[in-house]
Amino acid sequence: MFRILAFLLSIQLFVSTALTAQTHTHKFELKTIHPASLNPSVAYIRVIDSRLTQDHFGYIIDNSTRKQKLVTDSSFQNSLESFLNKHFVNTYTNADTLLFIIRNLYLEHKPANTDLGTIYIHADFYRGRNDRYYPLHHIDSFYQLEGRTSIGLLSKLDELLGAYTIHSLADSLYNTALTALSCQAATTFVTDTKNTYPLYNTATYKRGVYMNWQEMLMQTPSVTDFKMVYYGALDNAAPGPYLFNQKRERGERIKPDSYYAVYDGRKWHKSTPDGFAAISYIKGDYYIDAKFGEKASDEERMIIMLFGITGYFVYKVTGANKNKQSDLVYGKLLMKIDYNTGKLIPVRMIP
Repeated sequence: MFRILAFLLSIQLFVSTALTAQTHTHKFELKTIHPASLNPSVAYIRVIDSRLTQDHFGYIIDNSTRKQKLVTDSSFQNSLESFLNKHFVNTYTNADTLLFIIRNLYLEHKPANTDLGTIYIHADFYRGRNDRYYPLHHIDSFYQLEGRTSIGLLSKLDELLGAYTIHSLADSLYNTALTALSCQAATTFVTDTKNTYPLYNTATYKRGVYMNWQEMLMQTPSVTDFKMVYYGALDNAAPGPYLFNQKRERGERIKPDSYYAVYDGRKWHKSTPDGFAAISYIKGDYYIDAKFGEKASDEERMIIMLFGITGYFVYKVTGANKNKQSDLVYGKLLMKIDYNTGKLIPVRMIP
C-alpha cells in the first residue's frame, strides 16, 4: 500500500494486471483514505474526455519488459468522474457543477530506452450551472521523473489529479466577470479557437520568413523574397534563409534569433540557435523535435520538481541565474507549439 498526500488529499492506489491473448493491460483503481475539504458551492464534478485516443492513457513496463497499456474498469471518463464525485463533493441543492475537460493525458514508463517516467496532461477546468460555465484554470504540463518505478509513476498521476481538482474547487478562482460558455463550447473551445486563425484552417501556406508567432498564426510573413540553404550545402554555408543581393545572388543570412519560422514552399522550419528544425503538423497541432539541455543548475532542478518541465521553460524565459551545474540528462523531446503564445511545450520523449 502506498500513500501520497496532495494538498489535504491522500489517495491509495490499488493496481491489478489483466492479460489477454491480444494485448497486455494494466488496470488501476483510485481510492481515498482521507476525504478532501468539500466546497458547498459545488454539487457535481463532470469529467469530459475529449482525447483523440481513449482506449488507454499510456503504458508501463512490466518485469518482462513488455509494454502494458494503462486502462480502467470502465471508460477513463466514467471512472474518474465516479471517483471525484464520491470523494470531492456532497449533494448540495442550488450549487454549481465543475467541468474537468481532459484534452490529452499520457503516461510513459521508461520512454526512449531511459529509466525515467513522464506524464503529459492538457486539461481545462470550468465552473457554473444551467449550461453557463466560466473558465477557472488551464493545464498544459509535462513532468519528467527520475528513477520512478511503475507504482511511483502512477502515484504521481494520482497526486496531480487530486491536486488539480482541489485547486479548482477554490472559490477564489471563480470569476463570473469572464465570458461564460456552454458545455459544448467549452469542450470544443481549443479547436474552435484554432480554426479562427489562417494557420490552422488552410492547407496552402504562404512561402516566407515569419519574424514572430503572430505572423505565422495569421500567415503574414515579413520576408517573401529569399533563398533557402539547407544542411550539407556544398559551400558549407550555414543553413537557413538568406536575402538576395542586387545581383539576385545569395546575400546576407537572416540571423536565426531574428525570426520565428520559415516556410520554404514545401516544409515548415523553426528557427534554432544552430539554424532550424523541422516543424510537423500532427492531429491539429504543430510540433518540433528538440534536444533538451543536458545540464541544469541546482535551482533549476527545484523548479522542475515543483512545476514540471513546462515550469522550467517559463523560469528560463524570465531569466534564471546560472548557478553551479549538475548533470541532468533529459534527451530528445517532442515539443508542441502553443497556439496562444507560440512557446514550445514538451509532450513526450523520443529516441
